[in-house]
Amino acid sequence: MRPHGSAAELEARRRRAAACFQAGESVRTVAERFGVDRSSAKRWRRAWREEGPDGFAAKPHPGGKRKLSDAQRDELVDSLIAGSRAAGFPTDLWTCARVVELIRDRFGVEYDSGQIARVLRQLGFTPQKPRTVAREQDPEAVEHGVGTSGADQKKTAAGCQHRLPRRNGLPAAAAEPADLGPRGCTPVPRSWDRRDRLSAIGAVVLSPARTQSGCCFDVQRKNVKTDNVIDFLRRLRRKVRRPLIVVWDRWSVHRSAERRITQRGWKRIESEYLPAYRPELNPVEAMWSHAKYADLANFVPDDIDELNTAVHASLDDQATDHRLKLSFFKTAQLRL
Repeated sequence: MRPHGSAAELEARRRRAAACFQAGESVRTVAERFGVDRSSAKRWRRAWREEGPDGFAAKPHPGGKRKLSDAQRDELVDSLIAGSRAAGFPTDLWTCARVVELIRDRFGVEYDSGQIARVLRQLGFTPQKPRTVAREQDPEAVEHGVGTSGADQKKTAAGCQHRLPRRNGLPAAAAEPADLGPRGCTPVPRSWDRRDRLSAIGAVVLSPARTQSGCCFDVQRKNVKTDNVIDFLRRLRRKVRRPLIVVWDRWSVHRSAERRITQRGWKRIESEYLPAYRPELNPVEAMWSHAKYADLANFVPDDIDELNTAVHASLDDQATDHRLKLSFFKTAQLRL
């Protein structure tokens, strides 16, 4: 068992013991004076006789052997700089989990997220906030400040990636979480400065016994209206084939749909409303957030068709992950 004290403090204690040996004290006396075993005192005396004062110098612990060689580290840096899309990931975003997957696939070495974060810091990579610019931007004109008014510059810098309305759970602009990049180098994803958008309707379904869950959604290229919500709910009823308790947020379109359903006398369906201005209680918000911040983070589609494909892929994957769907309710902390 290692004695208490820093390396410098323990070295100073050994040097004091050496002075005692030089004064002619016995091993037993030195061991009792410093509160150590006789074997330790004998080892000190042997080091003093064979090496002199240098035998008591603190020896730094070398630590564990690196899992990646220098050549592998250099290759990892090149892969990180090339970008996550070049490594086969769907979006241009490096996370610790993705770096762990890259190292496992390429080098056959296992890391956990905590370990890889330390390795990345050693390699000079830190979390960076991306700065989006429009693909239509003329770098030479920007460099010389020619051909673009101040208002146009402001509009171009804002850019546009995911034009999905917040009221339906998906963001009006692309999510830009911290990306891993070389220290001091801000990632610059380039997106089209367009106003194309998708609208989405979604529901997270949970059985009374909490044993079955489901995700249903509808993505369209126009604004969501009352008729769209009613049609979505009609298809949801046919899919579930059970009595439903629908928990609505207080968006005006939802309130209008609920009134029409009541007027039409739909059976085996009840309605409840979430408190006003409490989106964190809505499990569907967690579904949109997962698509925005996990699956589509820093995703820059070339056109509306590519965005539509990516959104469907994200929501389809969520629909098959039972634990993820249950986590939406846990995140919402909604009493059922």
